Amino acid sequence: MGLKDVEKIHYEFNESTMFLTIKYDEDGETQTFKVKSISSISIIINDGNEDLIYYIDAYGVKTNDNAVVKATNAEVSGVLKGAEGECEVGFVYGLNAELKLDECRSVNGISTGGNFKLTLDGLLDDEKYYYRAYAVIDGIKYWGEVNSFQTEPLTYIMDGVKYKMIKVEGGPLGDFSIMQTELLPGALLTFGDKQMPFTLKDLDKKDNKITKYEFKTYLAKLIELTGLYWRLPTSEEWKYAYQGGNKSKGYTYSGSNDINDVAWYGSNSGSHSHPAATKNSNELGIFDMSGNFAELTNNAQINDIKEHKHNYYSITDITGDAYGGNWKSLSSNCLKDSKIVSPGDGGTSSTLNIFDCTAITVRLIYDRCAKEKK
Repeated sequence: MGLKDVEKIHYEFNESTMFLTIKYDEDGETQTFKVKSISSISIIINDGNEDLIYYIDAYGVKTNDNAVVKATNAEVSGVLKGAEGECEVGFVYGLNAELKLDECRSVNGISTGGNFKLTLDGLLDDEKYYYRAYAVIDGIKYWGEVNSFQTEPLTYIMDGVKYKMIKVEGGPLGDFSIMQTELLPGALLTFGDKQMPFTLKDLDKKDNKITKYEFKTYLAKLIELTGLYWRLPTSEEWKYAYQGGNKSKGYTYSGSNDINDVAWYGSNSGSHSHPAATKNSNELGIFDMSGNFAELTNNAQINDIKEHKHNYYSITDITGDAYGGNWKSLSSNCLKDSKIVSPGDGGTSSTLNIFDCTAITVRLIYDRCAKEKK
């Protein structure tokens, strides 16, 4: 079949090579031509003998390069050309420029032509992402160009002070981001323009305990708010961050050989906890991993983490050990391996899955995995 025998064709055009691949409606046959010039209504093709002009319905999609980017989401846009009626449009996106379908995510919508916009949620902060528009027209998927953007570092506000998520590279289960501070039980968190509607500790309950239900409710809302899969660190991840990760200088405590530089503990705390980040940080910029509050860890989720699964049951386990010592600890109990064994597992119905939030709290993390989760 010659190109001039059809009135309506589908095509994909590579601007860098000027090669045009034609797909015909009738039987799916394809041909590739070297293109001299192209417009929205015509193609000039050199078929080896002469320049031929053919008029076509110019179907296609373009990926715009004007993404509006924040820390965990981005608004991206494209242009749908030549379609009649409603068509599926969308974007694939991921951390690899090749955008392999098993390593990227997608979002879709409906367009009737012209510009369309969609939001990519649940992005990792401080990462380079690649994205590409597509459109499905008459059952054929058309692809736009591959573009990229860089997400902003994720910050949060706690008690009116801005902090940041710390990227920890080379962790025992892969890279992760960890809160720069402990999560104070009675503090409200704000991520960008999104504020958590309640605190970790239910302040209406006049006690000093946090239950598994409270933690589970808080974690679910935080995941919904940010689109990120938050969890407790495992004990080995926590220790890796404590000692400064791949920037460790081998200090005795988290950030110093002098505990008074970096920790509130029994000899300097005045018998109470203190606001976050009032001592020096460690090599990664993380505060209070020695002293102030002991911090819960969770090893019940290790297999799920290794398999890149998000098991809501395992990530809400609070029966793990709490590390680092607290405001009433001896200096010898504020070391990397210092722990309170299973403070949330008292072994009786009245104390099971409950921990004392006057001296124990959480520091949340999320995975920075090279393979995107769908």
